[in-house]
Amino acid sequence: MRTEPAPPTQSTLLYAEDHCALRWPLIFHATFWPILLAAASIVLIVDPNPDLSYLLTIPLAGSALGIIAAVINRATGIRVTHTGVSIGGVRRQHHRQGHHPGSSGPLPPATAQRGYVFSCPWPGIRHIEVVTGRDRMRELARSRSDGGILALGTLWAPFMRAALVIQVDLSQATIPQFRPPDTRRYWFKPSRPDPYTFSRTWYAPTRHPTELSAALTAASIPQGG
Repeated sequence: MRTEPAPPTQSTLLYAEDHCALRWPLIFHATFWPILLAAASIVLIVDPNPDLSYLLTIPLAGSALGIIAAVINRATGIRVTHTGVSIGGVRRQHHRQGHHPGSSGPLPPATAQRGYVFSCPWPGIRHIEVVTGRDRMRELARSRSDGGILALGTLWAPFMRAALVIQVDLSQATIPQFRPPDTRRYWFKPSRPDPYTFSRTWYAPTRHPTELSAALTAASIPQGG
């Protein structure tokens, strides 16, 4: 396995999809609840009745969940080129390398994997296909974690209805580096890096399954093969 791949050049691109996890239901939740929260706040300003304070509870929770989900999944993208496939923060990676070459810093936690690039050349791809349907999405959701151990490369997103699924040879794949799992106990659980494993099955959501399937055909890679 290698780390920190260079982004593909534009001349080799067969398919590019940015923000592929941002389907309309996710955008709706990230915008509707803050608007409802603002409206409820105005009502309480106009009528400062303590009995109406409950009006803020559901919009506040919905706003937090919707905005966090949108921010976490915003970076996810897909690139298909003549040389291979990349998923994750493909656009963000391009900007980071363009503006901060050779930069170094603390390793991110594995839960931040959607913002980093997983790539594999065609010779290392054992199986690739575009899948759709709720049943397949449930299967993918179950595969992202096993007993609390996060599977790297499984870029699940809320409300996804189609996904690019790739079986890779880990010896040829390029995988980001993440902070090693820490088994020590912390009083604040989110501060503890989650354990993870190197999965041979990667996937990323797509909003355009037909176009993505066509790109795989253009790359002379039969789906499912």
